[in-house]
Amino acid sequence: MSAFSYLTDVEGINIIIGTTWSHTGIPLIELAKKKNVLMISPSLGKAEFNEAGDLFFNTWPHDFILSANLADYVYEKGHMSVALIGSEQLWVKEQTNAFIARFEELGGTVEVLLEPLPDATEVGSDALKIKNSEDKIDAIISTTDGILVGALVAKKINDLGVDLPMYSITIGNEDVAAAQGAYEGMEFLTFLSYTDWFKEEYDLKYGLENLDIGAPSAYDAVMMIAQAMEETNSEDPIILAEYLNSIESYDGASLILTTDGTGGFVKDYSVKKVVDGKIIDLE
Repeated sequence: MSAFSYLTDVEGINIIIGTTWSHTGIPLIELAKKKNVLMISPSLGKAEFNEAGDLFFNTWPHDFILSANLADYVYEKGHMSVALIGSEQLWVKEQTNAFIARFEELGGTVEVLLEPLPDATEVGSDALKIKNSEDKIDAIISTTDGILVGALVAKKINDLGVDLPMYSITIGNEDVAAAQGAYEGMEFLTFLSYTDWFKEEYDLKYGLENLDIGAPSAYDAVMMIAQAMEETNSEDPIILAEYLNSIESYDGASLILTTDGTGGFVKDYSVKKVVDGKIIDLE
């Protein structure tokens, strides 16, 4: 709140790229409305944000869509009974519920559901629940997406000798490192996709092996704003928002984004896998 107030009240900013996560973006909705601030997030991924009004946008698709797609992916792999690692965190719960709803709709069963606190460090008892149900499940699913507790549970499960296929939604290099080998072989779905030219430019500038989550969609957010300014010859947030709301499809760094009609954009997901401690493209 204080950073937002400083930018808007002191610096006179009325166009903001961000925020990045739901726990920082959702609380700013009413304040942004009051001040007529245009906000476009590259990684928030909640419908509640972009559907709050005409001045709010997401260039990262709604994450519950990805969780439902993961259910399809896992089911098509032949898995019928799974253990699910989630977290007592509102955003993660949304992903967990989306997976469960779709998986059960398909005919699958979530045999074990773990939802530890997001800052939990003692997760041995959670891991034991999966170990004790090993004969009833044929895969392990994680909807934690960057919450450290997911990697901790996975490591404990690995230490207990559980050897089952693992699937997840978006993870990054830091998650792989935190799991200390427990994510090896894990396949995951992600909306983090990008053009070759963006990857090359990003590598050249930052020297990172993998792109940060939200990097290409943040670039697209900036370029959309620039395009809106150029086309409307205006810096007025309301006029720019009208232009952004008129975009039906945008071909950018994060590939083709298609509007959902409410300030959000959708796109195809990518499938990736952890191999030798590195994230590689699977499809």
